[in-house]
Amino acid sequence: MSPFQRIIYLLFTTFLLQGYCAQSITDSLLNKYTNSKDVISKIENCNNLINQLIYIDVVEAKKYVDEAYAIVKTSGSKKLNVEVNLTFYELLTYQNEDDRAVEILLESIQLSKDIDYKNGLAHAYNKLGAIYLKKEILTKAMEYFKEANNVFVKINDLEGQKNTLNNIGVIYYYQEEMQQSINFFEQSLSIEKKLNNKEGMCASLANIGGIYCDMEPPNYSMAEEKLLESIQIAKEINSSSSLSTGYINLSYLYLTSGDLEKAQKYADDAVMLSNANGLIDSKIIALDNKREILIELNDFESAVNISLEMEDLIDANYSSENNKTMAELEAVYQNKAKQKENELLKKKGEIDQLELEYETQKSYYLLFGLIAFAGIAGFAINRYYISQKRKKVIEKQKEEVEHQKELIIQQKHIVDEKNQEISDSILYAQRIQNAILPPVASLKKKLKNGFLLFKPKDTVSGDFYWLQEFDNLLIFAVADCTGHGVPGAMVSVICNNALNRSVREYHLTDPGEILDKTRELVIETFKLSGENVKDGMDISLCCYNPHSQSLSWAGANNPLWILRKNYTNSISIEPKQKIGEFGDITLIELLPTKQPIGNYELKEKFSTQNIQLLKGDSLILFSDGYADQFGGERGKKLKYKPFKELLISIFDLEMENQKDELDMFFDKWKGDHEQIDDVCVIGVKI
Repeated sequence: MSPFQRIIYLLFTTFLLQGYCAQSITDSLLNKYTNSKDVISKIENCNNLINQLIYIDVVEAKKYVDEAYAIVKTSGSKKLNVEVNLTFYELLTYQNEDDRAVEILLESIQLSKDIDYKNGLAHAYNKLGAIYLKKEILTKAMEYFKEANNVFVKINDLEGQKNTLNNIGVIYYYQEEMQQSINFFEQSLSIEKKLNNKEGMCASLANIGGIYCDMEPPNYSMAEEKLLESIQIAKEINSSSSLSTGYINLSYLYLTSGDLEKAQKYADDAVMLSNANGLIDSKIIALDNKREILIELNDFESAVNISLEMEDLIDANYSSENNKTMAELEAVYQNKAKQKENELLKKKGEIDQLELEYETQKSYYLLFGLIAFAGIAGFAINRYYISQKRKKVIEKQKEEVEHQKELIIQQKHIVDEKNQEISDSILYAQRIQNAILPPVASLKKKLKNGFLLFKPKDTVSGDFYWLQEFDNLLIFAVADCTGHGVPGAMVSVICNNALNRSVREYHLTDPGEILDKTRELVIETFKLSGENVKDGMDISLCCYNPHSQSLSWAGANNPLWILRKNYTNSISIEPKQKIGEFGDITLIELLPTKQPIGNYELKEKFSTQNIQLLKGDSLILFSDGYADQFGGERGKKLKYKPFKELLISIFDLEMENQKDELDMFFDKWKGDHEQIDDVCVIGVKI
């Protein structure tokens, strides 16, 4: 994990923590909203209340959103409509309703243009860019961030400018345009200096230092200069979190530059500082650096101990956060329960009063009947007894209904608890799975000109991507394990570990031999259960020599596609390879061994195929989730022929743009249909 990724992680953590505040703050905001005298202050206070409630009670937040829109409709103000839209966006993104959030922001942009409301326009552009950045559609994100920055410049909003400049710097970093990224972070740093915001200066300098470290080739001297300047400012303002981040970044710098002694010193300093100030997240990242240093020093036993310590910290921190959140939600629940109780008591008093009035009237009617119509008395008494009997029947039915209601509430509580336990377990499984996957930035750095499209069907995935660097060779793969969701993810952990062992422990680099050993290790692991487990994986695995541009490949059920422009038949094609012509583009398909990695009855050795690549060739590795997706006008499978034609049509685009096109086409094809399987596609241009 690079320093830059650490900073992004900390920023997102800060954002999420803003939602958890005391119930007293909510009550204060509600009081301000209720007592607002004019429409503008009422909308302002209502928006503040909604922003508070989003993170503790989304149902209440939505209620006040509806109230805000009702006020806007009465006032007819487009400006206030924009303000409510921008607040509603926060609720929608918190609930992952990104498509609806995009609609709201596009409406806000048009309304802001109609009335020349530049502040609303700038913020709408910036939030729209944030959604596309989250979805990793970087070209769109860049477009909207730049639009936002232009407007912020016009209205001289320095806070807005520095934020959008940071966002643009992030995108250039993801696109590996490092110098451009540095330019924008330098502009952001310049504004932080104007604002005399030293915390912001620390973050910007750390970003710039991290990028110098991740450049190709790295500029370690500039990285060290920027990071030391960041640390100096952190010491001046006595910011433990910024200082800890600085130590972590320096540790990473010295680790990548090969100065392991300094790397270990700053990693230890970061751990000590994190311990002293309760900075759990920083401690986990610092320990991760220590683990990498110990691996470089071949101290594998200590590295394993560090990994176990990290796992315990993550588990404890996760439980602590859960307990804190549950306590805050419990306070909200108790407050609401008290309000409901007061309402019920008030209604009970009203019912008692009505019953008293009813009994009094009944007495008057009875007395009048006795005096005026003695003959009717017997009838009245008879009706009274009948009503009493009916009343007892109704009361008995009411008791039965209340009993059933209590049973339903108890059952619902049990179901809710189980659902929460399941959700918590799945989220924890996701964190474990994410920990074994190579970081996207590392993948892009190693594979240079490439892309990754990874769309799990559920929170966790049976598909996974894998990368190892060994003896100056790049070994990478796309794998599809049996099933999806939690079962698929469990199998993926076993298969991922077997691949790692085949390369790291057994030092294998031939793809066929790697798959043979991986199958052996997977079967050996499943045998420990004492049952005949048939689960396994399909995989496409490449071993690439960047110096000679030669490729060795093996596959289990999954092929490899090589796209080549202006093919001249100068390269020999082996029997297990076939050619497809698409205009001036040739698709060379390397056919796999037709068996999975697992306990398959008719086992044979996996065959390795070799091919000399040419500059401009594109490698495409994929699982079956993309081509098997149902959609289109007739709800049919996409299949492989249209998938190939799509790849051919976008061959000349930049790899990042190819990924965006694949992503948008998949979503458009799927439409309202459910995603049926995990999707994983890797593209690499030579």
